[in-house]
Amino acid sequence: MDLAPFGMSFRPFATGPDPAGYYPAPAHDEALALVVTALLNGEPVVSLTGEPGVGKTLLAHLAVSQLPGDTITAFVTHGSFERRADLLQAIMYDLGLPFAGRPEQELRLALTDFAYSNLRDGRRLLIVLDEAHLLSPMLLEEIRQFGNLETPRGRAVQVILVGLPGLLMTLERPELAPLAQRLTTRARVPAFQLQESIEYLGFQVERADAHPDEVFSDEAVEVIARGCRGIPRLLNQATLAALRIATKAGLKTIDVEAALEAMAVIPGTAPAEYEEADAVPLAPDAVLQDDGEDRPDAETWPKTYVTPQRFVFAPMTQ
Repeated sequence: MDLAPFGMSFRPFATGPDPAGYYPAPAHDEALALVVTALLNGEPVVSLTGEPGVGKTLLAHLAVSQLPGDTITAFVTHGSFERRADLLQAIMYDLGLPFAGRPEQELRLALTDFAYSNLRDGRRLLIVLDEAHLLSPMLLEEIRQFGNLETPRGRAVQVILVGLPGLLMTLERPELAPLAQRLTTRARVPAFQLQESIEYLGFQVERADAHPDEVFSDEAVEVIARGCRGIPRLLNQATLAALRIATKAGLKTIDVEAALEAMAVIPGTAPAEYEEADAVPLAPDAVLQDDGEDRPDAETWPKTYVTPQRFVFAPMTQ
């Protein structure tokens, strides 16, 4: 898709974790700081949870990037393992260690030896387990045992559990009490507030060298921001869909019709119903112009929006 007509030098709305596209919403920055601080303080296990699409994996990558350079990281991208050996093999694979054909206990001992050897050399092993809500209690117990690896020099292995909120429910099981007690830092990644969603869209457009008010009409940006319920993944998908629709129509700005059409085809969004109305409520930051008319301040974008009367949205979950 050619984004030059919209003034963008590249496609800023990523389909996967993109550290360059991180928008530092306060609650997301707080979750990131919690994880990094806990790891620097030597905590054995940290959790990072949130609903699908809020940016958990991206925050995990950012947390890793803020750790000392002597940290060795294994990033396991899924939690669909049936056996302990499967999990151990995935960790060994990401570390570049031999794993094929090795039995479970041999894998465990090899990984333990690797962790202790690096600790003696002043390095620490960090295991990041994405989609950790899929891990069975048996596998979570395996992870707890890795968190126990420490010497007078310090802790040899630390773990970040990244997953949906159901992970915390699993940890409430009685047999996982030893792990739950060690999990003192539980960072939560919430959805964006409405204004943060609007600012997120503007941030992505601006980093692609374009002007938000030339890419979106005022009504279109609010339709997308509200309909995506503060979920960054949905904001990206809906905007890309709206850009495709606008391009096909020969437009150089996403108008409200393109936004509504995009929302109708993106699963998980809450599309608005269009209703004709004679008047649109003013934004809270409206200023009085010399001609005596109230209108939003054109010098600032994103503006703070109030939903126009002609758009009816499902309630936005915060």
